[in-house]
Amino acid sequence: MRGRTPTKASSPAAASLQGAAGSVMMYILLMMGLITVITLGVMRFIAADLSAGIRQLQAVRVFNIAEAGIHYALGRLQQPGAAGYRGETVTVAAGGTLLGSAVVTVYCLDGQPPPCSGATAAFRRIVSVATLAVPGPRRTLVVTVEGFPEGVSPYVICAYTSVTVNQGITIYGDVAADGSISLLGPASSPARV
Repeated sequence: MRGRTPTKASSPAAASLQGAAGSVMMYILLMMGLITVITLGVMRFIAADLSAGIRQLQAVRVFNIAEAGIHYALGRLQQPGAAGYRGETVTVAAGGTLLGSAVVTVYCLDGQPPPCSGATAAFRRIVSVATLAVPGPRRTLVVTVEGFPEGVSPYVICAYTSVTVNQGITIYGDVAADGSISLLGPASSPARV
């Protein structure tokens, strides 16, 4: 018996056990792969949803900035000497944080810069091009307004529908509306026109 090395006996039970272990290992690897694919799919869905939400928020913000530029120009057109107002760059911030800016340009109805003349001298076309402080969408709003030369319009408020003035508010001037004019408040603090 010298010089012989013992050999392992392969029995059918041992071969069946090794085959079962290999099957379990393949099943585990398959399940891990399936879980990985599902996890990556969910993560991509979440990332796409988040990206769409950010784009939607930016679209709303840039629209609001463009609208703020229009309102700013309307306010400037209400001031004395507004006949020559041609626009400017308006920065929009919230609580000290810069949100974006609107480049506001005012034209006469015929496309010429103010002051306007002729039959359409009271009309202005206001163009507001808004951008965000961060890279994102741009928005352009164009409105055409008709104004009154100083001292021509007798109304401080002129509404297409109704006007409601809350308690404690006093308006110094005439108010006109195509609907009702409501003055709210108790006798101790009424609204006044």
